Amino acid sequence: VLAVDYTWTKSLAEALQKEKQKLQDNIALSESVAAALVQFDLESAIRIINSVEVTAQTAALSQLISNLQLYKPYIPDSLFDMTHLSVIDHIRCPPPQGEVTIVFTDIKSSTAVWELSPDAMQRALRTHNRIIREWIGYYQGYEVKTIGDSFMVAFSGLQSGCGFAMSIQEAMLSASWPCDL
Repeated sequence: VLAVDYTWTKSLAEALQKEKQKLQDNIALSESVAAALVQFDLESAIRIINSVEVTAQTAALSQLISNLQLYKPYIPDSLFDMTHLSVIDHIRCPPPQGEVTIVFTDIKSSTAVWELSPDAMQRALRTHNRIIREWIGYYQGYEVKTIGDSFMVAFSGLQSGCGFAMSIQEAMLSASWPCDL
């Protein structure tokens, strides 16, 4: 009986060790792919996935990358540029309490421009979003949500909301925009 228990225990320990190694390999793979995706380096992420055997995890990661490639033009820049200080500042700023001032922004006629020149509009949108987020941080606003090229931002008072609106208008006028817009 003891010999059977020892053999069974040893087999179980070996199986658990193999499962532990698989989990560690999966974690290492996920960390490598995540590091590439943080930089939006899809080519590196694909190379990493293709360098290992096909599993349910690699299939799911491949599908994620395919979706990112397909929907990249519609994903907010904030997901790709989290290292920019003003983006981090506005995320840390808590939502205002009590009476608040809400500011909505929108690029006039952007749908038509997207249809005429999507590459230039993508570059312009990055500039637009950077400017908006810089001034959100400066006026300690809270980005409630972003849809396409529109922002909804909350401020703790009328002065900061109006100051933000005036500042972004001035910054937009002096910004460098793609020539093909």
